[in-house]
Amino acid sequence: VPIYEDVAISIASIRKLKEIKGLEILIASWDDPQFGASVYPSMDQGLQWFQKIHDAVLAETAGSDDLDPKDLSARVLNRLGFREIPLVPIVVTSIGAHLKLLDHSDLMVV
Repeated sequence: VPIYEDVAISIASIRKLKEIKGLEILIASWDDPQFGASVYPSMDQGLQWFQKIHDAVLAETAGSDDLDPKDLSARVLNRLGFREIPLVPIVVTSIGAHLKLLDHSDLMVV
């Protein structure tokens, strides 16, 4: 699960990194270090994870009045199949950051 406090800024940051040609190493909060040919695909996978998490947040908040970040995080992680991830504050912060973007379904156009 990617770790972040602001979804839009994190996506913009990855996009900027992708514009740099010839990167040979990527050290990201969401994955093991990547080297060589795996650097750019890893960034693409990171962007896909932002959208997967956002889709789960949208599904879990639809028609719900329970927007407590901790409760929401547990439901989102469960929906994503990560029942074993503990609800540490940084994970709750990352998932809770999506609450600011509930009016956007596609994060790649934010």
